[in-house]
Parts: sequence; C-alpha cells; structure tokens
Amino acid sequence: MYGKCGSVEEAGRVFAAIEEPNVVSWNGLISGLASNSRFVEALSAFEDMRLARAQPDGVTFLLVLYACSHGGLPDAGVEYFNSMQESHGVAPQQDHYVCLVDILGRAGRLEEAACTIQMMPFQPDALVYKTLLASCKQHGNMVLGECMARKALEIDPSDPAIYVLLAGIYDDAGNVEWAEQTRRMMRERAKRKSLGQSWL
Repeated sequence: MYGKCGSVEEAGRVFAAIEEPNVVSWNGLISGLASNSRFVEALSAFEDMRLARAQPDGVTFLLVLYACSHGGLPDAGVEYFNSMQESHGVAPQQDHYVCLVDILGRAGRLEEAACTIQMMPFQPDALVYKTLLASCKQHGNMVLGECMARKALEIDPSDPAIYVLLAGIYDDAGNVEWAEQTRRMMRERAKRKSLGQSWL
C-alpha cells in the first residue's frame, strides 16, 4: 500500500518488520519499487527474494518484466523470462509473452519481438499485436506496423487505439493521405458500432 502511494521508504520499513515474508509480501515490495520508477531496486529486491529462497510466482515475474521494460533493460528482461520455467518452474503465460514483446519492442528489437509472437504457445490476442504496433510507431517501422495492425484488427476491429497507432505511423512517415484514410475507417467503424447498439 505504501509503495503505491509513493512512500517507498515506509514500504521498505514495513517489509523489513515482517519476520518471514511470503511471496505476496515480496511482490508488494517489488511492485512498490517498480511503480515508483525505481526499476533497478525492484530487480535487486527480486534477487534478495531468490537469496531468501522464497518461491516467485507468475505475478512476481510480471513485475520483474515490467521493471526491465520500463527501465530499459532488455537483456535482463530476456534472461529473466527464460529463467521462469528453467530455474523456477513457472510456466510463462500470455501476459508474460506480452511483457517480453514490449521489452524487445521498446528496445527497437522489433524482429525479435515479432518472432516471439510467432513462437508463443498460445493463440496471439489483439493486445500482443497492439503492443508491437506501438513499438513500430515508436521506431518508425511502417511495414511491420501495418502487419501488426492488420492482425490486431482481424481480432478486434472496433478498437480505436489500433487505428490511432497506425495513423500515427503514417503521419510520421509523411503519408498524410493514408493517415486520414485510417482515421476515416475508425470513424466509420465507430458509427456502425453506435448504430448497432442503438437497435438493442
């Protein structure tokens, strides 16, 4: 609670007073640090957790991967992801793969991120495609961005964020006509959705 309110020091004191912290306590500490942009300290807390022989769970690794993504630590993120099953017996779930795609995408490793989606042992959802789409906009990759937008729209054609990201890619590339066409498609889709709801 303290960590989420920004009082990281108080959260640390509360944690230190716990005689035998369990995984929930450790997750709370790591979450408080990561949510206050203290990403290296969050990873350090995870290492302390391992030294204490506390067993991390799926939530722990979501927090660790978040810290790596937003802390600009892609190599560490890949290493932690690979260690989940191998070292801790925690099978990565779809959310963990989305985090890994985000880690690689933010770092500009777009092809690796795309390969990660292809190798997922799950059916990709719109979120994972949209995550890489956002990275394509960040790094100006129009070709891959179009591919990710198309796949995301096949799953969720009513999500305006997909159109906004794709239009932004076109804007950045100087393709004003394509950008406006994409926004027009978004407006038409929203209008059809609104008309459909009015009949209910």
